[in-house]
Amino acid sequence: MTVVYGIVREEAQVEGAPPGIAGAPVGRVAAGGLAALVSPVDGSELRATRRDLLSHSAVLEHAVARGPVLPLRFGTVLRDENAVVSELLEPRRDELAGLLDRFERLVELRVKAFHLEDELLREIVRDDPAVARLRAATQEVPEAASYPQRLQLGEAVGRALEARRAEDADAILRTLRPLAEEVAVDEESAGLVLTASFLVDRERVAAFDEAMDGLARRHEGRIRFKYLGPLPPHSFVSVAGAA
Repeated sequence: MTVVYGIVREEAQVEGAPPGIAGAPVGRVAAGGLAALVSPVDGSELRATRRDLLSHSAVLEHAVARGPVLPLRFGTVLRDENAVVSELLEPRRDELAGLLDRFERLVELRVKAFHLEDELLREIVRDDPAVARLRAATQEVPEAASYPQRLQLGEAVGRALEARRAEDADAILRTLRPLAEEVAVDEESAGLVLTASFLVDRERVAAFDEAMDGLARRHEGRIRFKYLGPLPPHSFVSVAGAA
């Protein structure tokens, strides 16, 4: 069986690619101006182990550093290299070539932002008089005696945390959105200010890096950022494994 990682132009230079899934060497199958990045694999189904997921990502990141690449989802397996041509490259040549044109100069940058909870709680107590009063009313008072105030305090802090999360997410997006062609924002998740992917022209990646540095300095001590990229445009293009 043959696992397919992504689609590049036939002339793309991808020598030196890291080992693929299960340590197999990565090669190319070319047809009609396109090439699929492939490696041999035992069996028709792949287990999504951490090691193999990282190998899949590493192959695609090596390719995107050299030019446009259309990523296929992990576990895309075809019968053999002939099937890669007959079931993927040839019947979908126009579609795939068009997508490569569309993403010629574009890469994905992924941003996660996490509140540092202790500092955020201190910030809320400092800035919200109602929370400060409730907090003072529950200190050094038996839990049973202060239960109503503790309940009110928990509700007030929850509302304040959500308000800060929304404010900070909006501020981050206002800074980064103008640098991107498209933005994909993930659904809210507990403990996260924001998870978003940005489709960015390669020539603007340096400006995006500078903007991220500025955000990190501005929010030092209250927000931690995780910044990944350049990546293949996983969040903005979906290529199925066969026609």
